[in-house]
Amino acid sequence: MHAIHHRHTHHLERVVLMVGVLVAMMLCAGSAYGQAQANGTGNVEVHDQLNLNEISPIDFGQIDRPTTGSNTFELYWILNGRGWGTTTLTTSGGGDATHLGNEQHGRYMIRGPRRQVVQVTASIAPFNVPGIIVERTFVNGRSDTQIEQLDGTGYRRLRVGGVITVTSSAALGAHTTDVYVTANFP
Repeated sequence: MHAIHHRHTHHLERVVLMVGVLVAMMLCAGSAYGQAQANGTGNVEVHDQLNLNEISPIDFGQIDRPTTGSNTFELYWILNGRGWGTTTLTTSGGGDATHLGNEQHGRYMIRGPRRQVVQVTASIAPFNVPGIIVERTFVNGRSDTQIEQLDGTGYRRLRVGGVITVTSSAALGAHTTDVYVTANFP
C-alpha cells in the first residue's frame, strides 16, 4: 500500500505542479496584456495665412459719354492657349459713346500655402454718380467667382474686370469706386 500511496502522491504532485504552471502562465499573460504599449505619431501642418494685395486698379479707360442713349463697356481678361492673357474691352449699346483707350484690368496677387486651392470672388461697388452703372464683375475670366490654385511658391495672380453702362446723363470727370476681392479656402 505504501507503493500505491507513493504513486498517488507523485501523481498528485504532478497535477499540482501543472496547475501551478498554468496559473503562472495565465498571470503572466494577463500581466503582459495589461502592459501593452504602442508608439505612434502626431502630425500638424502649419500654413501661411492668405494675403491678397492690389498691384494696380481696374480702369475702364477714357470714355466720351453718348449724346443720347447708353453704351455698355465690358472689360475682361482671358487666358489664351499659350499661358498668356489678353485684356479685352468691348462696347455695345444704342448710344454713340466713344472709348478712347487706357483700359486696364485690375491686378491682384494672392500669397499663401503652396499649391493650396482657394476660392476667389470680386465685386465692384457702385460709382455713386449719375449715369455710370456697374453691371457685373469678373475675376480671371468672365465670372465673379473662381476656384484657383496657388503655384509651387504659394502665389497666384488675379485679374479683375467687369461691365459698366455709361448713359447720356453720366457725370463728367474722373470717378472712383471700391473694388472688393476676397480669397478663402473652400
